[in-house]
Amino acid sequence: MTEVSVVIVTHNSAAYIDACLDAVGPACDGVEAEILVVDTASSDDTVARLDSRPGIDVLALNANEGFARGNNRGIRRARGRTVVLLNPDTVARPGSLTTLHRFLDREQRCAAAGPRLIAGDGALQPSAGGLPTLMTTFAHAAGLVRFLPSDEAARARLHRLFGRLLPRAGARLADHAERPRRCEVVWAAAIALRAAAIAEVGALNEDLFMYGEENDLCARLGRAGWEVWLVPEAEVLHFGGGSGAFAPPLAAHFYRSRLAYFRRFAGERGRLAASLVIVAGLVLRPLVALLTAGGIARMRSEARFSGATAVRLAGVSRARRGS
Repeated sequence: MTEVSVVIVTHNSAAYIDACLDAVGPACDGVEAEILVVDTASSDDTVARLDSRPGIDVLALNANEGFARGNNRGIRRARGRTVVLLNPDTVARPGSLTTLHRFLDREQRCAAAGPRLIAGDGALQPSAGGLPTLMTTFAHAAGLVRFLPSDEAARARLHRLFGRLLPRAGARLADHAERPRRCEVVWAAAIALRAAAIAEVGALNEDLFMYGEENDLCARLGRAGWEVWLVPEAEVLHFGGGSGAFAPPLAAHFYRSRLAYFRRFAGERGRLAASLVIVAGLVLRPLVALLTAGGIARMRSEARFSGATAVRLAGVSRARRGS
């Protein structure tokens, strides 16, 4: 009987997919696992690499339907009681996915469990945190998040300090202690899901082309009474950028996903407020760069980024309304 279904969505992932797939077997040591790969119309040799591997269920799509729809296709084919969504630019360490699966078996109210994410250079990455707020959305749009430490251990120390003054804010950041802890959301680079809980609340939101799927899903799980946990003894290397850099086209999808989140969980007023803080953040982004020793060149670069992102965000929103 299949216990764990590993779903991997690829898009031009040839540089990463071999290492990712090589690691899945040892990561699932001791459990019966299947691997389902959904390729979203890659133009490189990703599919050829997949076809050369026996024992993998490959679904090659003719169009890029987005991260959510790709994963949902895999979820519908999955037979395991645990479904692991795994980015192609990850390398799961031996036993890590088994650890997440057994944690779900042990904690019966846990519906989503995430591992400790580690960058290719060995630094800790953000692995869990809080659901979006207007403040964090503004900070992202204005480029303020770049002033957080890049190493997650330092970020955790910073948030513990803030947590003494603002308890909920302190609880929002991942704390990479050695013991599992509850959180609001774990990142979708690697996330183990209880199949029964997904059947109850629904899979990923297919209105989102990419970005924010884990926020939407974890918020729905929380509202339904399920728990989300970070399980740091499970470790997954995450190299990032496996399907493209955060340029204006992707940034527009990111902010559109934020708008969809606020509309769903805070109503039309929440969506309008989020629109205002995103616009305000993008307008201020070049000034933030200038005032923080970025220089004139950086200010101009950020101005181009903000303008292109705003134009594309408006275009994406019009396209969605017309569809």
